[in-house]
Amino acid sequence: MGLTYDAVGQADQAVAVFRNLLEDHPDHAPSCAKLGSILLRQHQYDEARQDLERAVALDPGSVEAHYQLGLLFRRLGKLNESEEQFAKSRKLEAERRAQSDLRLRLLLPE
Repeated sequence: MGLTYDAVGQADQAVAVFRNLLEDHPDHAPSCAKLGSILLRQHQYDEARQDLERAVALDPGSVEAHYQLGLLFRRLGKLNESEEQFAKSRKLEAERRAQSDLRLRLLLPE
């Protein structure tokens, strides 16, 4: 439901849905990341940082959480931290692609 609200531009409702979800499931990293990204777009940087850092702590392999943290740090003028997060995001995405390619090669022999 939160994704739907966000997709139709109802960010406040999306934030409420994700906050409620996280009350019941505080360790759900994708919800932390999505909430953080919405808060970032709303310029609520302190709250966004809390949720995005929580998402990364819960799931260090989250490409999206690292990318969103990179955006946040860039907006805050923390360029070194921003580049670190973007680099992690790129590395994780490359690893994910390599794993997908390997799975495809195993499934579809030449």
